[in-house]
Amino acid sequence: MVSLLSVTLLSPSVIGEASQSPLVTLAKTLPFIGELLATWVGFMGFAICYVSTNTGVIGVSRVTFSMGRLKLFPRSFAWLHSKYYTPYITIILFSLIACLLILINISLEGIHLLSLIASLYNFGALISYMYVNLSTIALRFKDNSERAWKVPLNIIIKRGGNKYFASYTPIFFGFVSCFFVWLVIVSTHEAGRLLGSLWFLVGIVVYFIQKKRIKKTENIST
Repeated sequence: MVSLLSVTLLSPSVIGEASQSPLVTLAKTLPFIGELLATWVGFMGFAICYVSTNTGVIGVSRVTFSMGRLKLFPRSFAWLHSKYYTPYITIILFSLIACLLILINISLEGIHLLSLIASLYNFGALISYMYVNLSTIALRFKDNSERAWKVPLNIIIKRGGNKYFASYTPIFFGFVSCFFVWLVIVSTHEAGRLLGSLWFLVGIVVYFIQKKRIKKTENIST
């Protein structure tokens, strides 16, 4: 509906110039209430972005907190505040990263922060979705116990005298679809492709460094 109103009330050139605030620009074109509605839309956009940012920082801090407890990240990521019992190290860290992204956007002309964050988020989120879909298949082989409910459209795989149920759904509708969307994002968003690859590489390096540290600690203790 919004797209239909945009192309009906605005020219393509105006839409292109207002790529960072399309709804505000659209609201201004409405008669009588345009200016008031544009202010309201802008405020609601700010509120939604604020809530989304807060949710994102809280979410990622809890994920890294859990990874710290599982020894996938340094142990300091699992530290809790003595009074509020929150993972304050990760909250501070990712708040600083969010501020750094804003400063980069201010200092580098020609880079739209919203497009950059969206492409970077999609890069990582789609990889996570692919992992989740593949994990449902791996789980069926690791835990073959009977369940009250199972994913539909299963094929039976016999292995070692046991029967395993592997569903088509997470493979074709989950993994394959996410993979093709990820390829589109990687091929069409250069900044997201570069930063996403760097982000992924840093994660792999941190994982192997942490794994090596844990192995060294275990050898010393034994």
